[in-house]
Order: sequence, then structure tokens, then C-alpha cells
Amino acid sequence: MNFVINTPLSSLTTNKDLTVYINQLAAQKQPVVLRLEVDADQVANVKSITENAAISVEVVVAGQSSPINGDYLLNLRITDKLFPGALAQLAAVLSAHPTDFVTSYFLKADQNLGHSLTDFFTDQYNLGRLTSLPPVQEAGLVDKPLSTWSLADKLAMLPVFQRYLVFTKNDRFLELDNRLWPFGNALKISSLNFNLPLTSVSQQIHVLQNTEDVIFLGAPILASDRRIIDPQNRINELLAAIKVSQTIAFKEQYHPYVIHELQVAVESPAFKALTSELQNKLKKQIKTDLSATDGYSASEVK
Repeated sequence: MNFVINTPLSSLTTNKDLTVYINQLAAQKQPVVLRLEVDADQVANVKSITENAAISVEVVVAGQSSPINGDYLLNLRITDKLFPGALAQLAAVLSAHPTDFVTSYFLKADQNLGHSLTDFFTDQYNLGRLTSLPPVQEAGLVDKPLSTWSLADKLAMLPVFQRYLVFTKNDRFLELDNRLWPFGNALKISSLNFNLPLTSVSQQIHVLQNTEDVIFLGAPILASDRRIIDPQNRINELLAAIKVSQTIAFKEQYHPYVIHELQVAVESPAFKALTSELQNKLKKQIKTDLSATDGYSASEVK
């Protein structure tokens, strides 16, 4: 199973950030190509940093199409963190159940990882799964309180609890806040629409509506950075999808999702940091587009 990790870089990304990120991907020990999307004036510098990387790295100009060779695309932010064995878990599940779209339970990158993992394992304990599995017993963790497990112990045990669910028909349109987030889902490369941005709501919608089923991984494989960095782009992406043809079942789910996400965008710190002029322009665009679309009302977003 060959993965392409697509990561847009900003001008704020440091050389150290990029080196740490590459080493994290190399530690996955899976066939992987890192595709870095950068501004044109960053290409030479990023290529010089990555020329001796432990994994294959492609540096492309953001917004320009280029061929992608591999089995699955995984869009990640450089601030996302794949847990040890994440790609191996994806590969194992996809070998057993090939599909176009894989999503997963995730932990939040802005929360304490140790505490979040403790909460996950506490849930497993309450379900009666924690002490019954041989790897937990073999690691000598059965009689240790969760609060005494090291972070390394917790990360090492995560794959032990991996399981997956398959959603078909209209059920694949549930939980759109996760399935339409542009980062963190594995998409089959042959199912992509290369006329759409790789990291976009519209690309997620395209694959989601055209796949027969969606796999959901029950144990987290990453810590996901869900901050809104570019509210203007986020708002444009959300509004664009209400203007195109949608299946009825998807449209029923997308309506409450887009209203909620637009509200989140206009309340985000990044939106509030914009100039008053740009804020007002975006709010007017939201009202205009909602008013012009059947089933939507301009009053739905405050």
C-alpha cells in the first residue's frame, strides 16, 4: 500500500518544523511519498531542506496540478501528528476492505495528548476491553493504574484496540464535521477529481458521494489540528458546495453542517483578526449566497 501525504506549507513553517514532520512520517516505516505544496518563492529553499530526507519528497507549487502516483492520498497539516503505526493500520484495514474513503476517530492536537489518551483508555476499560487483551497483559500494564502509564506505553497500545466500522448508503453521510474536514481522511487516488483542490471540502464531497462505503477506524491514528487558519478560504469552500448538484440524502445532512461550520468560521479567532472591511464583505457574501440557494435562509448565520 503506497501512501501520498499531501501537506500545504505556509510561510510560517520553519526548517525545524519541516524536519521534525518528515522524521515523524519516516518513523511510520511504510511506503510513503510526501508531497509539499508551497508558494513559488519557497520551492528552492524547501527542496534544499528535503533533498536528503529519509522518505521521498516532492515539492510542488500550490495551486498547480501535478501527477500523483500511489494508492491513497492523506492530506495532513504540518501541525497534525500521526501516531506510531498509523499508516500500517490504514494499510491493514484497506487490504482487508478496499474502499475509496477512510475516516477515523481522532484526538485534538490542541489538547494534552497524555490526558486525551487516558480518556480513551478509560472508555476501553469501561467497555471491558482494556485488561482482556493479551498485548496489555504481556506489557505488564494490567495491574497498573492508567495514570501511571507512560505516554510511550499509551501510544504503543493504541493499535491493539483498532477496529473498524463500515458505513453504507445514507449512513456514509453522517458526521460530516469529520468526513468533510479537508485533512486526516484517506482517499483513494483513483477516485479523486483533479479539477478540485486536493485539500478542500469539495474534494471530500466528491469522493464521499461517489463511494459505496466509508470505513471508520475506532481507535485514533492521529492528533488533528482543527483550527481555522484561513477563514476566507474556509467560508468560500463551504458556500461553493451548496451551489452544485447534490444527492438528496447528502443535501439533508449538508444543510445543518454548513450552517454550523459557517457560524464557527465567523466566530473563530482568525476571522476576528481580519480587518472590519473584510469581515463585513465575507458576512455579506454568506447572506447573499444563502439567500440565493433553495432551502437556505440568510438569517441562519448570525
